[in-house]
Amino acid sequence: MEGGRLERASAGAARRRKRPRRFIVPCLFACAAFLISAGPSLARKNQPRTKISVKKALGLVTEIHSSQIVLMTSTGSSLTLETTHDWSPDLVKGEQITAWYSVARGAKVVTRIEPPLNEFLVPPGEFLGNIHKAILLPHSGVEGGGALFDQMTSYLRTHFNWYLPPPDLAKEIRRTMEQQSVLDAMNPQTGAFDIAKYAPSHADVIRRIAANARVDAVVEVWIEKVPVQYNSERGDVQWDGVKQAVGSKMGRVLDRFAVTYVKADVPATTVVVKLWSSEGKPLWVGRRGLFLLAENTGALGGRLEPRPLSYALANHAAVTRRLARLFGALAAGGWNGR
Repeated sequence: MEGGRLERASAGAARRRKRPRRFIVPCLFACAAFLISAGPSLARKNQPRTKISVKKALGLVTEIHSSQIVLMTSTGSSLTLETTHDWSPDLVKGEQITAWYSVARGAKVVTRIEPPLNEFLVPPGEFLGNIHKAILLPHSGVEGGGALFDQMTSYLRTHFNWYLPPPDLAKEIRRTMEQQSVLDAMNPQTGAFDIAKYAPSHADVIRRIAANARVDAVVEVWIEKVPVQYNSERGDVQWDGVKQAVGSKMGRVLDRFAVTYVKADVPATTVVVKLWSSEGKPLWVGRRGLFLLAENTGALGGRLEPRPLSYALANHAAVTRRLARLFGALAAGGWNGR
């Protein structure tokens, strides 16, 4: 009896010693799979990182394309920069800008551009006295921008004593031009399509609009949506020459007692104005922040709620103040030049 119990005990111990061996093979497979999958990432970590340097350049804009701009630097050399954003609405040839760009693997890619808030491309005394009739050419990347164009037309009539037709006239002229361009670009004999006639230069478009409207100048206006940095601890944001409080006074007071603060990009609007002669020559360009598209609701922590542009444009006094800052340099230049 005693011997049988000893044999059974020794057999059980042997089975217990062998049991862990069943997990050895799966563990080996798991380790091998991990090494195979992690190998490339570990190898990448050991590889030297490509160093990206950021440089700053000041120069005159000589060429503008949808994915590229060319600057003439202070040394007279040409600098070609790749862009991930179409800067055509913001820039004109001959304008001096500051650009920051990264250099990696031979490519020079724009990371930031700082256009001037206003710049005269022609001395104001040489053209302002000759403008009596003008036309507004509106572009808006923000819904509800039409109200701004109407208020801007009224402002220019009052403060510059220019005659301006309704803003829709320029859009109607351009629509007719585009329809005519299709006919002009098609050769009736061969059926060939001339893309050069269909897509004229921007200066040519300006000239044709001025000729059709019989005006001395074209005021081209762009409304853009831009991101701006917001910190609820500070309570306001600054961009493109303006400073705006976010929300009501009560909301900003409550934010001082918040445990956490909001730091985020807030959508805002900026207006860019280009004044062109009837010959299609750029005369002046102005840029100014317009309004935020969000507001602090007053909740602790600075909760932001979206607001349409029409919400801000309903405040006519605030719009007039923005327009006065936008056209201030042009008005002062005209006064000094006359």
